[in-house]
Amino acid sequence: YRPPLSMVISPVPESPSKDLQTLHVMTANTALGPEWLNAKFCFESSVTRADRIASTLLSQTDTALPDLFLAQEVWDDQATQILVDRLKSKYPYILHSVGSNVLGRSSGLLVASLLPITAAEFHHFDSYPREDSLANKGILYLETQVGDRRIAVYILHSVSPEDDHSADLRIHHLSQLLDDIRQRHAAVDDV
Repeated sequence: YRPPLSMVISPVPESPSKDLQTLHVMTANTALGPEWLNAKFCFESSVTRADRIASTLLSQTDTALPDLFLAQEVWDDQATQILVDRLKSKYPYILHSVGSNVLGRSSGLLVASLLPITAAEFHHFDSYPREDSLANKGILYLETQVGDRRIAVYILHSVSPEDDHSADLRIHHLSQLLDDIRQRHAAVDDV
């Protein structure tokens, strides 16, 4: 079994205190799946794609680099390691391999942050269509500190099939997210 999440803390200098008005967040569905699945949807390997994603992010100027990079579908172990190894040169805080299930399959969520991550908690969705049953999709809640303000950040990856049942599940997943936001909102300064 794997731990519920893995965190890498690098000795990169932290960003100076930021004005909340300029918090920069980027999210991406990376399609870094196992090769058998990747071959069906992408024209390059997960390893090549991970390297390209990291290169693109790291080529940004410091002012254009997102404070938080939130990624979905980071399932391939080699691709995960490439992202972590490359991104830790600029991102002092990286969460990966979040929410592993009994088969060792994670949720595929990854967070790279310039800001300290002070709390993290993953909740898997309680229902999936058959196609997504091995993916352990869910909601990752994390907190970061910006000056003296506690900021809650959510990242989720809902179901992928495009049918009525999956559409209903996506609505249910978003309801779970809204319930969590309502429960935690009073304990943080911003979401």
